[in-house]
Amino acid sequence: MEETTMWLIPLALVLLSAGLHASWNLIVKSEDDKLFSGWLTVMAPAVLLSPVLLFTGLPSRDA
Repeated sequence: MEETTMWLIPLALVLLSAGLHASWNLIVKSEDDKLFSGWLTVMAPAVLLSPVLLFTGLPSRDA
């Protein structure tokens, strides 16, 4: 069971990454206002994922 899980997790992450990349690319290319849609695809994840910092904290300066 562990051997199956070991390759499924990286595969799922790669497919998720490809899907997210394709989706933001589609959003930017389909909108008339490229600047706003580009800004939105950068800021929306930053705002939505900022609560994660409450659990992880900021990285150290040495990182």
